[in-house]
Amino acid sequence: VVRGHSREGERERERALLYRMSSNDALLAWASSRGITPGPVRLTPPEAPLRGVLATSPISKGDVLFTVPMDAAITLSQAVSKFASLLPEGHSSPDNDNNESIFLLALYLAHYVESNPDDPWVQSLPADPQTPLAWPEGGALEALKA
Repeated sequence: VVRGHSREGERERERALLYRMSSNDALLAWASSRGITPGPVRLTPPEAPLRGVLATSPISKGDVLFTVPMDAAITLSQAVSKFASLLPEGHSSPDNDNNESIFLLALYLAHYVESNPDDPWVQSLPADPQTPLAWPEGGALEALKA
């Protein structure tokens, strides 16, 4: 029984690794098709426990890590045009430094993710993100010390 369980666990790890390999390739192709070019960085290897980017050489202040054309970027103006009807009267153009802007961008991102489930960028997102927003009340400091 232990061997069968062990083999099944190994097969699951292999499937996850193959998925991450194809996911990395799809994400890179997606970025390239939109004119996004990486600087001195690369995606974490598929076998890494977390997704992210790694420096391929020393990075100094001011170095460009990615070049993203404006038409490939998600912007506040896109969010405003998509959800203008949700804005209070007289708030047709929120500035970049307020909670309304953050809310609109978060709403736009949630809408994008929900509307584009097959997009390689969306598929590269973790199913269960481990962010400070998801930490239990009072557990953030303890989690950071771990």
